[in-house]
Amino acid sequence: MPSGRPRRISSARPVLMFELHGRAAAAATLAHLDPFGYRYHEISQGRDFAGAQALSDWFPDACLQVVGFPD
Repeated sequence: MPSGRPRRISSARPVLMFELHGRAAAAATLAHLDPFGYRYHEISQGRDFAGAQALSDWFPDACLQVVGFPD
């Protein structure tokens, strides 16, 4: 993740919307986002997750859209 983005995420606390392609990409992306304390909503199945690790543990080998909400 480029150096300015973590600072911007931690200070602005934006809602994040992104698409993850498979378990490996999800795990890598969510590992970067985990320190920022977001909760997540997976759009296609309407599932909610308390944090990045919970979403990563569940994530299927599929392409899914996710929204991240700051806590």
